[in-house]
Amino acid sequence: RDRDSRSPGGSISRTPPAGHYLSGVAASRSSTGQTARELAVESVPVASQSGGAVRENSASPVLRIDNDVVLTTDALDILGDDPSQVESPGFTLKDAIASRWTYILRNGIGPEELTALIKKYQVPQNCAMLHPPRVNPEIKAIMSPPNVTRDNSHANYQSLLAGGLSALGQALGSLLGQPDQITKGPLSELADAGKILTTLFNNISNTRRQLVLPLFSKPVKEAIENIPPGDLLFAAEIGEKIREAKSLEKVGRDIRQTQRFHPYAPQKRGRG
Repeated sequence: RDRDSRSPGGSISRTPPAGHYLSGVAASRSSTGQTARELAVESVPVASQSGGAVRENSASPVLRIDNDVVLTTDALDILGDDPSQVESPGFTLKDAIASRWTYILRNGIGPEELTALIKKYQVPQNCAMLHPPRVNPEIKAIMSPPNVTRDNSHANYQSLLAGGLSALGQALGSLLGQPDQITKGPLSELADAGKILTTLFNNISNTRRQLVLPLFSKPVKEAIENIPPGDLLFAAEIGEKIREAKSLEKVGRDIRQTQRFHPYAPQKRGRG
């Protein structure tokens, strides 16, 4: 005969006879009309073996949990965000774009195709700052071969960015050249892409600068580290700044060398 058990929430659940296994998850409807899950967990009947025969124990325990509580918004706010809920991405790329970008991200582009792309999108004449900054002669003279190789690698990254920004600039120019057909969405998105990529270009320039600054003495470093990059990594006036810093350093060193230490000697008073 079936046995009845009463859950802590007051709902009555009927226990199936021994021999039944895990019951399914049933959907219930709360008083507010919202659907809540009722999770029913029943233990598998205990089996014992005697003389080679397996017998089921009809007195196996049964556990049933009714999760029919609907939490209010205030209660959910107190509990905080559910870490198991993963935020969905803002948008999905077209499959034709996603597949090509994924392949390039994994394997890169062949050298011939890459060279053709760089030649296709030349740096605009009125935006020379898209050219990677050249290393100042004063700095290059004291750079070791590994430093030169590392800096060239960063400059190559900037050359690739310059090609991408040039292509982006052409697309923006085409949109702006047709004022009657301008749509705010695509124009704004392309402009944002330009801001992000130009910021990356500037970050690479600053990284190149930080990697060569330790080659200088502290006075020279303090004199040139705030000079913004331009056509050259530290602008053209770096030579003058270095000479000024070295001159001040020499003057300070000379002053320290001419200082004399005079030990204190108390004067003797004559007897009157």
